Amino acid sequence: MSRDNTSYMLFFALMVTVVAGLVLAVAANMLKPYQERNIKLEKMAYILRAAGYQETDYEAAFEKYVKAYAVDEKGDVVLNGENDPKVRDQILKIDLLKELKKKPGQRLLPVFTYQDNKGKLYVLPMAGKGLWGPIWGYVALKEDLNTIAGVVFDHKSETPGLGAEITQPWFQQQFVGKKVFDEKAQLVGVTVVKGGAPDNHPHAVDGITGATLTGKGVSAMFTESLQLYLPYIQKIKGQTAYLAPAAIEALSI
Repeated sequence: MSRDNTSYMLFFALMVTVVAGLVLAVAANMLKPYQERNIKLEKMAYILRAAGYQETDYEAAFEKYVKAYAVDEKGDVVLNGENDPKVRDQILKIDLLKELKKKPGQRLLPVFTYQDNKGKLYVLPMAGKGLWGPIWGYVALKEDLNTIAGVVFDHKSETPGLGAEITQPWFQQQFVGKKVFDEKAQLVGVTVVKGGAPDNHPHAVDGITGATLTGKGVSAMFTESLQLYLPYIQKIKGQTAYLAPAAIEALSI
């Protein structure tokens, strides 16, 4: 092959690469608003489902029933999306997984309140680590900021039929009515117990067969995520709330 032909082919390959790169960049740019909207709707769905809302008109229901705030690690509200859709959307974009990676004092913590004719719920995000990757969820607490009204969990890469079962209604329903604080106002969360939880235990649910590490991840997610909200909970309740020194030991119930 002549030097001219080789140069031509290299030039052609370079142009194809440049054009393909430009097409992909333009496509990504065009798709970005749709991707962001889908992420927003997914978060709305999580929050509403944790609060017990069963319909699928998520955007309208969110507008009607949910108010969004962001608090700092002192429990003070720093973003109020109650009457400002732009601020609300800004709060929805906060990713607790990313916030947990920041240094203490630099984190923004989303808080959502759900209000209907049955009362008010506080819906808080949670984030943690499963067997193979990140897990996350939302917990809806009743007005006592202790009793669980509902939860929703999701994951990135847990094993189908095992750890991925945290997304199933049968597993999530177990958390309804459980308490995250003990009688001394210490945060103990909810422990997923391998082999089955003791009957009527206020802080424990049955584990998933073959998914011990995912269960431990869910347990740790409760205490580690809710610990961030202790100052906020304390201010709302007007009383002291603590992280129990033995919270991690509770994993061995």
